[in-house]
Amino acid sequence: AVSYSYLSSKLTELLITQNTSNDPVQLSSALRALPSLQHGLDVNIGFASPVDFVQDTSPDALALFRLARVSLVHGWLPDPSDGPTYAALQRVGNYNAATLEVARRDQQPLGTMDVSAGAQPVLVQDFLEQNSTQLTPYGIAQLRQRMQPGSLAVLFRNSHLSVLYRSPHASGDPGLCTL
Repeated sequence: AVSYSYLSSKLTELLITQNTSNDPVQLSSALRALPSLQHGLDVNIGFASPVDFVQDTSPDALALFRLARVSLVHGWLPDPSDGPTYAALQRVGNYNAATLEVARRDQQPLGTMDVSAGAQPVLVQDFLEQNSTQLTPYGIAQLRQRMQPGSLAVLFRNSHLSVLYRSPHASGDPGLCTL
């Protein structure tokens, strides 16, 4: 068993000794994130790509991943072949904005919905409900495409982190494995 105290001290040591960016602001930001990571990671997923995270919730944690040179990825992406849903999610941009959009719709009295808003809130809500695992087939395909064979990344999914590995199968379709 490894204590959080031991792990965070080793990570601090690594960040300080391996910091080649010479950016004290980034280093300070990353080190500030360490104590809060013991209780979880709060990030806002963007719907544009597997590495799209919005810095409005936890910029310090995102700095930690950048300085440690560890890719933080997610697979909760809308499929462009579903044009209306894809367009609605690109308009809202990220998870926090999507939930606000749905909440605003739910708070409006029946019959008062702005017709100009169209079906966007419904499409956003349907996407969130149908993909509550925070992983889509399109997102998995994008992760496979983005990751090099034999590489590792940290997968953020349903507020949990896991190690994601892309195997270097010579037989064709490279598999993605989580630990």
